[in-house]
Amino acid sequence: MPLLPSFVNPSTKLKLLRNNIQTDTAVTNFQSDSKMNAIIAPVADEISDAYRAVRLAFDANSVSSAKREDLDAVAARMGIQRRTSSFASADSSERIVAFYTATTFGAINGGADINLQNVVISTQPIQGAGANSIEYVVGSATLPLGSSLAYVTVRAKYSGGQSNVGKGALVNHDFTGYTDSSAGSLKVVNLHPILNGSYAEDDQQLRFRLSRLNASRKQISDDRIFLNSIGVPGVNDVRVEHAYYGIGTVGVFVLGAENQTNATMVAQVQSQLSNITAPGMQLRATAATEVAVDLEMDVFFNRPVNQNIKDRVSIRVRSYIRNLVRNIGLGGSLDFSSLAVMLRNEFSDIITIGSNGNAFKKVFVRRGVSNGLMSQREKVIASSMSLENYEYANIGLITINFV
Repeated sequence: MPLLPSFVNPSTKLKLLRNNIQTDTAVTNFQSDSKMNAIIAPVADEISDAYRAVRLAFDANSVSSAKREDLDAVAARMGIQRRTSSFASADSSERIVAFYTATTFGAINGGADINLQNVVISTQPIQGAGANSIEYVVGSATLPLGSSLAYVTVRAKYSGGQSNVGKGALVNHDFTGYTDSSAGSLKVVNLHPILNGSYAEDDQQLRFRLSRLNASRKQISDDRIFLNSIGVPGVNDVRVEHAYYGIGTVGVFVLGAENQTNATMVAQVQSQLSNITAPGMQLRATAATEVAVDLEMDVFFNRPVNQNIKDRVSIRVRSYIRNLVRNIGLGGSLDFSSLAVMLRNEFSDIITIGSNGNAFKKVFVRRGVSNGLMSQREKVIASSMSLENYEYANIGLITINFV
């Protein structure tokens, strides 16, 4: 999580500015009506407002702290929406809610089908039903004259989880449009619970779903991404970095054989990634980042040699170093001390490398895309360095000084 600037109220910031100015300039007049106070007081207010704005912007865009509309916007960027309240319902094909009679529907309706339209069924008698009564509506249904039981489709009158009912709860109805209605011979019952009504998703529930969404995307998709990418001819290794380009993005870093990657290879991987779809997840193929290592070393020969031997030794040393570094692969580490030991052991019969225990006089690194532009050189002080998951090492310039 990023480190946010801590909020400093204007009066505290004003005091800090006064102290700094007094220390640097020897100005001491900071009375409320002084010119210096008139200058720095608005500055302190602006700085405090800027701190507050940064924190508010961060809170509005973070899953852990965004609220209401801001959290909805974060969810939308991740490809999902807040769940609204839903109506509890049951379809006739689910065989949950049924009308029935002891004889047949025709027998209680003068030998005709019974047609239902906007009939209300409930947990309490319709007449005099209390506030706790749960009501469902039968939109349209026909009870065949020759049957004694028929399943119907129902929907709760009101949305939300309060309309969910257990088995056998819906036993009342308001339908009287049949011949034998005075005897109450038409019955209704729900044979199974109806539990699919839900309340609108609150912030806490949405945050939980968003956190699980990230975890499930990573778990499910990484293997598919790797397998789809590694199948492209020439691709030697792949690394997957979630949220590399922002929320909902996945960086897919490609490394080819011999630590080489070109635009065609990346384009082919991107084409393969189009076969993988997930809501709110954007897959972007990119060439792995090259970390070019520039080395400078002093080499001492154990005996007098001519220029031809110097040239041959130079070629052997460069080739040996290049092979060692190239074998590190993506996300490895460079241990310059170990590299120096291996060099000395390999060439101890003819040369001595470095002096005062240091094999390499200077070490620099440059970063960039394979066969592309590189960054400025950075000097390496430590005896080792770790590569990012999407970086690989390559040898850049090797300067050998024959002493």
